[in-house]
Amino acid sequence: MVNFTSGTIMRWSNVEYDFYRDANGIYAAEFASEQESFGYWFTDEFATNKHKIAEVLNIIVRLEKKEIQQHVVQGKTHRLLLERLEVQLIDNAQPLNAQAYPTISDSDEDEEQEDNAEQQVPVLSEDALICGCGLVDFKQALTAWLRFVSED
Repeated sequence: MVNFTSGTIMRWSNVEYDFYRDANGIYAAEFASEQESFGYWFTDEFATNKHKIAEVLNIIVRLEKKEIQQHVVQGKTHRLLLERLEVQLIDNAQPLNAQAYPTISDSDEDEEQEDNAEQQVPVLSEDALICGCGLVDFKQALTAWLRFVSED
């Protein structure tokens, strides 16, 4: 059995990650830069909540059995989209100054104003909003995380 607390980097196919406990004893996960947001999800959303981890693992089993096509888990800062072949973590980010832009309205005058405002809204790249990996890789990482947080 691998001692995850040592900070050993694990690699499953295309997903590289590191599980460790920080100086305060908090469980933490870090993933390679392409899947960096998964580290935040594991650390902040799953943390040591074994029930929540088990729920997602059960959803994965249902996907593998083709009982469902997809499932979305809403988190504080991201949505976890689980599909039969892949998993995506989608940032809930909105432009920081979104309050300054008009809201959608049915009037013609507001539509013209809205068109001008939409042109000014900064567009975030898709890479900044989404990261993903294969369902099998995610399941292996999540199973390893469950083992890691269960060690005491």
